[in-house]
Amino acid sequence: MKKTTALIFLALVISCSNGYTQDKAKMGEARAEMMANVDKLLTKAERSVSNPNKLNDILYEYSHTPPRTYLTKEDRREIAKRLIKIFYAIDESLTSMANKSRIMEIVGASDNSPEAHKFFLDVLNIDNEEYRKMALWGIRPTGLHGDDLYEKIKALERDGKIAKIRSLQCMTRANPKRALEEMKVILKTTKDVNEFVDVGVNLPYPDGAEPEVMDIIIDRYHDFKSRASSAGEGAEAPEGAIVSQRLWPYIDVREGARLKSALEIIDDKGVCGPKDIPILRKKLKSSDSVTREATADFLGKQVFGGNLQKGAVLPVLEEAYGRETDQKVKQRMKILRERLGAK
Repeated sequence: MKKTTALIFLALVISCSNGYTQDKAKMGEARAEMMANVDKLLTKAERSVSNPNKLNDILYEYSHTPPRTYLTKEDRREIAKRLIKIFYAIDESLTSMANKSRIMEIVGASDNSPEAHKFFLDVLNIDNEEYRKMALWGIRPTGLHGDDLYEKIKALERDGKIAKIRSLQCMTRANPKRALEEMKVILKTTKDVNEFVDVGVNLPYPDGAEPEVMDIIIDRYHDFKSRASSAGEGAEAPEGAIVSQRLWPYIDVREGARLKSALEIIDDKGVCGPKDIPILRKKLKSSDSVTREATADFLGKQVFGGNLQKGAVLPVLEEAYGRETDQKVKQRMKILRERLGAK
C-alpha cells in the first residue's frame, strides 16, 4: 500500500513538473514573439525621428498594442533606453512635442529602471512648463515611481513651479503610502474647506485601508458643514471631499455615528437609488441602535426627496419595525411609516 501511494505521489510530481516546464516554454515563446514585435516597432520609430507624423503613428500603434505581460524587467529597461534615445533625437515642433509626451507616458507606465528615473528627473529639471507637465503626467505607482521623484515634486512646489494640489496629486503616484500620511495630517488639521475637499478627493487608497482612510474625512465632515454658511463665496461643499462611489462600500462596513455621517453625505450629494436599498435593508438589521435609527431616517428622506419610491421603501421599514426592540427607534420608525401612509 505504501509503495502504491509513493508511486502515485511520484507520478503527480512528474506530471506537475512537466506541466510547469510546458508552461514555462509557452511563456518563453510568447515573450520572444512580443519582443520581436516590439523590436520591429522601435526600429521603425528610430528610423522616423525626422518624420514627426510617421513617428506619431508608430508610437500610437506601440501604445495601443496588447499588454506586454511576458516581458521581463530587463526587457522593459532596454525598451525604455531605446525610447529615451528617440526622445532626445527629435525636435520641438508641435507634433514632435506630442511624440515626446507619448514617449514619457510609455516609459512611465512600464519601467522603473535607473535610466528611466534619470530621464524623468532630467526632464523635470528643464525650466519649461510643457516638459514639466509631460514628466509629471508620466509618473505611475505601477510603473515609474519612487522617493527621488517624490522629493523632486515637493521641490517644484516649494519653488512655486506647481500648485500644492497638483503636487499632492503627483506625489500620490510617486509614493502613495508616503503621500497618504502627509495628506492625513492636512485633513486632520486644516481649517480651510477648499483644502479639505481638494486633499480628500485626491487621497490614495491602499488595498484594505479604504475605510480607515475615509474615517478621517467622515470625522471632520460636520466641522466643515457647520461652517459652510460663513465660508464665503467660492467655498466648496465639504461633501465633495469624498468621491460618491466610495461611500456605499464604506456604509456597508461602518456602524454608529460614522455610518450616520456617511448617510448625511449621501443625502447631501443626492446619490441614492433603488440599487442601494439592499445595503440599507442590511443596516436596519444592525445590532447598533444608532445605525438602525439613522438608516430609517435616511430612507424617509430619500422618499420625501424623490430619490426612492414609497412602494420600495415602505416594505423595508415595515419589516424593520416588526423586529425592532429599542423603543426610541421603534417610535421613530412608527412615525416614518405613518408619514409614508402605512396602515
